[in-house]
Amino acid sequence: MFSQHSIIALITGILAGGIFAAASSSASGGVLLLYLPCFFLMMLGFAYGAKQTAFAGLSAALTICLLNNTGDGIFFAGFIALPAWYFVHKALLWREKDGAHEWYPTLKILTDFTIILAMLFIVFAYATTHSGQNSIHTLIAHELSTIPPGTDPQIITMLKKFTEEWSFLIFALAGWWWVMMLYGFAVLANHFLTSRYLSLRPSLAISAHGLPGGLLMLAALSAVLAFIGQGNQRFDGQVLFLLLLLPYFLSGLALLHQTSHNWRNREIWLCLFYGALLFLPWVSIIAIAAGFYTQIVEILDKHRGIG
Repeated sequence: MFSQHSIIALITGILAGGIFAAASSSASGGVLLLYLPCFFLMMLGFAYGAKQTAFAGLSAALTICLLNNTGDGIFFAGFIALPAWYFVHKALLWREKDGAHEWYPTLKILTDFTIILAMLFIVFAYATTHSGQNSIHTLIAHELSTIPPGTDPQIITMLKKFTEEWSFLIFALAGWWWVMMLYGFAVLANHFLTSRYLSLRPSLAISAHGLPGGLLMLAALSAVLAFIGQGNQRFDGQVLFLLLLLPYFLSGLALLHQTSHNWRNREIWLCLFYGALLFLPWVSIIAIAAGFYTQIVEILDKHRGIG
């Protein structure tokens, strides 16, 4: 016999699968609708546990296979259901540290996702390069070269320049978007439940501290590859380096929120910063630098035996 929670998970999974199937089969479905099922899976998990998220994710994937095709079901399982389960599973872990109750750090969960994405990209890049299709860079250039007749020459020039110099941004920004989408839906789901006293974890706020030391090494190696590599290696290094900057960006934002608690008119200053971040992307360098600074100081403190 199914428990009440299992029945709710089954219904949630069917609903989530139906939303994804409808969005993926519609030309105007949009990314938000494709990832909207993540909200329902995480809300279920933060209310009843990761096991129910897994059950709902499986039922959703099967629903998509029935309504659309097996490929869509596998995509949903790999990029939405499994990450939602992993996020909930990790977020609900806790330990006693120095006599205090401590949840598993949210920043570490997002770092895990970033490193997993980097590993998947390495596998994809290697497979593409050794499959007779040349490199990812070449494939992007080929796709962008199929420009419809009559296209404005300025647009053609811009696309060619983008292909030659900035095509690595496609993969890096897509990775950032995916991780931030997961985190955004997790926060929304948890906030909705917390406001009704139904969430198992009170907050998913990010702490500025706790980045793994191995991340710094990976970022350094990818930076070296991006600067001194040639051809495909340079392209792969650029993508990996930008991907691995995401945890530092989040750490820097957390540090900003942490240090701004005593500021006068704090909300105004934060709104100005995020506005500048939205319209002037280079401002993100400030947050990334703050994230690097925080981790380096933390590593030095541990080396000196402080903390």
